[in-house]
Amino acid sequence: MLAFRLTVSAACRRQLEQKLNIAQQMGKIEQVKPVLAILSLVEGATVQATAMIVKVSEEAVRQWLHLFLVKEVQGLTTNNPPGRRPQLTKAQKQELAQIIDDGPETAGFPVACWRWPMIHHLI
Repeated sequence: MLAFRLTVSAACRRQLEQKLNIAQQMGKIEQVKPVLAILSLVEGATVQATAMIVKVSEEAVRQWLHLFLVKEVQGLTTNNPPGRRPQLTKAQKQELAQIIDDGPETAGFPVACWRWPMIHHLI
């Protein structure tokens, strides 16, 4: 593996630290980890050590490094989470949670214990 030292300008470092603070305040771990990884590499840590610190694979660290080198700080932004979009909106999920909390008898089922087919029927 090619060994090199990653150095960034003071302005870029401030951008990274600002992005880290915002992501931490919002509780977005998927945005915290890449920024922490890049800051760790800037401090001189190896890819292997960074992967252990951030608790991700070495390949993930390499991918984040590649994105950072190509697109700078903007490359670490995740736009859309992977996977299918949820079928229910937040309001529908809250309504379903309330129905489940009220119990199946209140929802018109003749039993006192929820089963998956009944919940599936509600959805």
